[in-house]
Amino acid sequence: MNKLDMSETLERKPFASAGGKLPAFLSMLKNTPRAKARGVLDIIALAALFILAFSVWTIPFQQDERPFGEGDSAWHFSIGDYIAQNDVPVWRLPYYVGMWYYGYNSILGPFAPEYPPSNHYNYALMQLSGGERFVPVLIYRAVASFLGIFAVYFVISKLYNSSAALIAASALVFSVREQMIYLWGQQPTLVSVVISPITFYAFYRYLDAYYKKEPKPVYLYITAFLLGSQYLLHIQGFTLSALVIAAFTVLMYVRHRRLPILGEKKKHIALTAVLFLAIAAPFFLIYLGAPDLGGSSPDYSRVWKWNVDPQLLSQSYPAVYTTFSGEYPPAWVILPLMFIGIAFLLARRSSRDLLMLAWIIGIYLVLHVDLYLGVSQERSARLLIAEPALFYSLMAIGIIMPLQFILSHVKLPQVAKASAKFAVALIAVALIFNASAETTKATLSGSYQGIFRITPAQSELAGWLHDSVEENAYIYYLAGSDPYKIGNWQYPKMRWVLASSQRHVASFPGRITDNPDTRNSDFYFVFDYSDLAAILGSQPNNLQPAAGQSAQMLQQFESGHFAPEDALYNQNNIRVYEVEAENFR
Repeated sequence: MNKLDMSETLERKPFASAGGKLPAFLSMLKNTPRAKARGVLDIIALAALFILAFSVWTIPFQQDERPFGEGDSAWHFSIGDYIAQNDVPVWRLPYYVGMWYYGYNSILGPFAPEYPPSNHYNYALMQLSGGERFVPVLIYRAVASFLGIFAVYFVISKLYNSSAALIAASALVFSVREQMIYLWGQQPTLVSVVISPITFYAFYRYLDAYYKKEPKPVYLYITAFLLGSQYLLHIQGFTLSALVIAAFTVLMYVRHRRLPILGEKKKHIALTAVLFLAIAAPFFLIYLGAPDLGGSSPDYSRVWKWNVDPQLLSQSYPAVYTTFSGEYPPAWVILPLMFIGIAFLLARRSSRDLLMLAWIIGIYLVLHVDLYLGVSQERSARLLIAEPALFYSLMAIGIIMPLQFILSHVKLPQVAKASAKFAVALIAVALIFNASAETTKATLSGSYQGIFRITPAQSELAGWLHDSVEENAYIYYLAGSDPYKIGNWQYPKMRWVLASSQRHVASFPGRITDNPDTRNSDFYFVFDYSDLAAILGSQPNNLQPAAGQSAQMLQQFESGHFAPEDALYNQNNIRVYEVEAENFR
């Protein structure tokens, strides 16, 4: 045992005379009032966290039940929606979704799923159980997004104590990054990442028991199952867990000077590989056939930097998402506490501490995939959602564990020591709530409001498209900016019209004139002035000059090709025209 491994010394010293009866003693200890009290406190804490998170994260649809999110959120919804509405499994995407990424998979061809179908089936099951298209899915998105709160609570409480777990999990309720990905609707990525702590904790239980010569191969099988589950959600979460597991294995090898693959353990490792492959192998081609995700030339100066470059990502991500101060206010308090936590881990270097250090290494590696896989920094930036769970856990360790060390040298009853830690945790939670609650409420209540969300007029249009045009229709959607471009804030709304109508709605001009799958398509043009009219009819604002110019350009394009009296649909400043396929081509 490392002489600095203070927690293990403190835990074992009182029982040094127990001889071989230690397991029996621990079994008896589990039934003591103190253990039961801790269990009750854990239940109360988790219930309070769930109520807080659910009440806050569901703000965007508490008063407005229409869907929201970026274009990718509509993509994921569309597939699950198709499964639920048609009660069929999906091995090829429906026309209106498949045309979105036509020819995306180089191995499986057009209309192949972009992701394994598990998350889309979750959407479908939520619709079926909830009896409604949108709200059950929005509830699932919220709950699945804050699963990381409970994952962190579970892992930190098991590794250290419930007081540290309460601090870390409470901070995650107000994580700007997790809220952003939830609002954007990057659901498979988020869920895959937030369950990572459970995955590598299961491997920790296996490897720690192995080196203690108390083998528990069941944890290896649990690890394989969880890795497979992450793979089925999104490969990025799987990659994070795999990197943390690899780093932890190396650190444990350095500590013990023995590889964990000797003797009959090879059998368990082989069976674990078989279990993982049984889950993941059927979906390998989905990822292998994906296009090259390469970006710009790697910036190797980032080796010495932790974060991605906020300036490079300013067009894709807001500064509050990419900067340390945006995610961790006040940074001048949180950063020192994190370093105290890291120093504590380095000083003890017990197995649990090595797992935390491996977590740091794993996060660093996934935030730098652009350096060794050739992908863009934007792809790396998405994995910033993995960072808060680690940093808030380090912060919590930096608060509670030094206090625990001090209390171990003070003669007080155990109840008093536990109460002191819990009191400090409650104070920390109160400070976190005071610092973040208003910002979180403003972010969630102010997102996707008004014309920045699919409007009632556009929902009505989507219903008409579903009832009045053919399933293989190809619909061009023009809503402003200029005749050939949909504005960034309008693009996700266009995709939600697609999802709601179950018809393919695309910007103009599309890239389909030589696409054989459009041979039998009927073509339609939608001119949507409703958002521009709302801007121009509102109180004076800085959007009105651009909105006026966009409306004028859109009207010129429409009048040059169509006559309003020929519109099949003409309501709420929205008109729809049909174009004969032979004339269109």
